[in-house]
Amino acid sequence: QPKQQLLYDEILSGEATVIGFYGGRGCGKSLCFDYIIVSMLMDALSKNQSINLCCVMANYDQILKYHIKELQRNFPELHDNIKMTSPAFLTIGKSTCVFDYGDSEEIIERRFRSGNYDFVFVDQAELFSEEEIKELRKTIRSTKGHKAKLILSFNMRGSGMKWLRKWFN
Repeated sequence: QPKQQLLYDEILSGEATVIGFYGGRGCGKSLCFDYIIVSMLMDALSKNQSINLCCVMANYDQILKYHIKELQRNFPELHDNIKMTSPAFLTIGKSTCVFDYGDSEEIIERRFRSGNYDFVFVDQAELFSEEEIKELRKTIRSTKGHKAKLILSFNMRGSGMKWLRKWFN
């Protein structure tokens, strides 16, 4: 889809290190993330490279429903590459995307503090506080020549909209 391609291009070659991607409820933002994540992992495989990605939501039930189950449904050939227990993983070649959750600043700090990701995708960012997102941003430490980026998808309502509007005007 055109908007997915624009987002993918911005992630790969844009200058922004924090990217906001928003839309109405049910407009396919999670699915867009899944397609971009699989594309990035497959691209790294084709180049014999590795990349470390992370996709975060507020709770694990959301991760299972909106990402893991959807990946299994849309990419049945990757079924053996998916580990479903928390934290979930999708591994293709030498590259991995960790699908994890954090519903408080303390949990995010504990689960992600030692993370080392090239790209972090935060799905439904409006459910997180600004401090939680800043904590997640600390896990972005690219060591493989990629420009490390934080990508946030969000609905236009929610407790975090005040700070999201401040970040993205």
